[in-house]
Amino acid sequence: MLNKFKEFKNFVENQSECKLKCLRIDKGKKYILHDFNVYCKENGIMHQLTMPQTLQHNEVSERKN
Repeated sequence: MLNKFKEFKNFVENQSECKLKCLRIDKGKKYILHDFNVYCKENGIMHQLTMPQTLQHNEVSERKN
């Protein structure tokens, strides 16, 4: 999972010429791994966890998509 995120981060930063600053996700187990958190901290990425399946958060996500 971490390798795919690294690929995604590189792609997004190269395409937008902006640095990834914040990653907001639900409390999925695959993103709470120690290595993932260490990588985010080393790269200055704020890692925010939202409440899973909260109606208010889901509506905001859906509108943005």
